[in-house]
Parts: sequence; structure tokens; C-alpha cells
Amino acid sequence: MKLLLDLGNTRLKWAVWDGVLGPVRAEPHRDRPLDVFLAQAWPAVEAVWLSAVPRLADPAGWNAAVLAHCGLLPQFAHSIAEWRGLRSAYAEPQRLGIDRWLAMLALWQQLRAPFVVVSAGTALTVDRVAADGRHLGGIIAPGYGSTLASLLKVTATPGRPTVVGAADQLGTSSETAIRQGALFAAVGAVERCLSLPGTDPTERRILTGGDAAALQAQLPGHWERRPELVLEGLLALATAPA
Repeated sequence: MKLLLDLGNTRLKWAVWDGVLGPVRAEPHRDRPLDVFLAQAWPAVEAVWLSAVPRLADPAGWNAAVLAHCGLLPQFAHSIAEWRGLRSAYAEPQRLGIDRWLAMLALWQQLRAPFVVVSAGTALTVDRVAADGRHLGGIIAPGYGSTLASLLKVTATPGRPTVVGAADQLGTSSETAIRQGALFAAVGAVERCLSLPGTDPTERRILTGGDAAALQAQLPGHWERRPELVLEGLLALATAPA
């Protein structure tokens, strides 16, 4: 049995693998993810795999916490130059965000075909992988929710609009205008990536992240939602032959 931990900017997500990937749980951590981890009753496991955004990685803290609660040290996922034919576009592969790398790794293991993956979370990221496994690069932009929250804060507009509008409508109040501006920015960034030269018409289009549903309704073409790609990438690492 293996425990998989996905530490993002806002939530700690986890699942247990015991031949199949168990139910995924998630809790907001408010920048105190170790407190969330320590509050859980963990089953006996033979390995713990952890993906963590850099600002919250804290290897010493996680080593101590996992050792105390699981009796072993965690395996930390790192971005590398190549994994079973998937090749990073970065000259310094270790600087590629681990969440982006694991999402691509999971899809490459499963598809072995060209794809574009959009992660709509705190940040909006887009990455493209060619049929031969070459990572062609990507973008990092403010996420829909981040843009919305930022604009609401600086304009002193109370509350957060909870209903996502359509991409062919304009706002009729300050709140809805801000909402639509944030939505248009996210959708426009993805559409621009899709319009770049060299796009493979056969590539699969994949969405993940907390705001994936909001973007899916607005983007052209067929998009598949895959909410647990980072955990699936961790599972690929955890179960790969030595």
C-alpha cells in the first residue's frame, strides 16, 4: 500500500494506492499543510510519495512528520530531464514546476500520443507534448480564481461572484464585469496557445485543476477533465519498475 500526497498552493490532496487508486481526499491547508497531515489517521503503508510546490516543500518538516506517523521517510518527486521518453523542454529541468511535470508524466504514460494539458488552479498553466514525447513548452499565467480575487481586492468590490458567465457576454455590474474579465483572460490565454504554429490537430486536450469546470464550458473543441493528474503522476513514479 502506498500513500500519495499532492501539496498544492491551497490544498493538500491525498489518496492510497493498493492495486487501485482509492478515493481522493483534499483539505485547504492555509499555508500550514503539516498541520493537516498530522491531523489525519494514516493506515500502515509501505511507501509515501510527495509532490510539493516549492514554497511549501520543507523537506525536514515532512521527513519528520511522515517518519513519526508512517514509520518511514517520504519519497519526494522532482522534475527531471527525461522519464521513459517524455523529455522536458527546460534547459534546467529541475525548475519546471513539479505539478506540471507530473501531469504531463501521467498523460504520457497513459496516452503515448500528442496532448495539450491545461491546469486551471491558483496559476493557469498550459503545456504541450508532441507525439514523440518532446515537451514543446508552456505558459504560466494568473489563474481564473486568482485574477478574480485580486481584482475584487484592489477595486474594493465586496464578495466574489459565484456564477461563471458565458464567454460571449459582457458584465452588467462591477461584480459581473470583473468576473467576465477574469474568465476572458483565462480563456484567451488558452486559445492563444491553441492558435500557435505547429499545433498538432490530433492532440488530446486535457483540463485539470480546481477551475477546470469553469473553463471547460468556454473553450473550443472537446476537452477531457482529469482532476487527479498530479496524483496519477505520483502513482506512475511509485509503481514504475526500478
